[in-house]
Amino acid sequence: MKITFIFSILSKTQEITSTTFTMYIVSNLKCHVKSSPFVLNKKMQDIAKKCKNFYVIHAEQLSFVIFPSIGFINISGIKRFEDIKTLPQILFRQFQIIVQSDNIIIDNSTASGKLTRCQSHALFSLNFGEDWVVNLRPHIFPAAVIRPKHRKGSIILFANGKFIIVGSKSLDDIDYVYLELQQKLNHV
Repeated sequence: MKITFIFSILSKTQEITSTTFTMYIVSNLKCHVKSSPFVLNKKMQDIAKKCKNFYVIHAEQLSFVIFPSIGFINISGIKRFEDIKTLPQILFRQFQIIVQSDNIIIDNSTASGKLTRCQSHALFSLNFGEDWVVNLRPHIFPAAVIRPKHRKGSIILFANGKFIIVGSKSLDDIDYVYLELQQKLNHV
């Protein structure tokens, strides 16, 4: 029996009613933005955790690591690529900083999922070929780390069929890693 796997991106609030779906969920995006140096206002200084040369602030379900003297801000906790468009408004509302969405750079993403039972049994016979780097050291880490040589992103693949896709800077890169894994599994 051949199972057709349907590519699907679901939000965490949606439920899966069929066990034939394999999918991933983007759970975190980390970005940065560079602006001119600035001074945190008194209100922000009061709620921020002060470290040696930066501040950490949790606001609007996001985490900000702020280096005001050089105008550099790391932002994490973003759940969807579309939400990056809202960051200029959030940065202005929280810190009175004006940035264009073009100046927001995606550094990393995290997506995760679980292969179906049929697919996870095929994991041990996969051949990724020369375009992929596969690191498997079970005595150090209980998963295979697989990455394409010519794209951003790696997939961490556990024996139980769960996976995490990290290091991608775009939804296209996540899709590429995910769809290549699906294609390899469908040809086993």
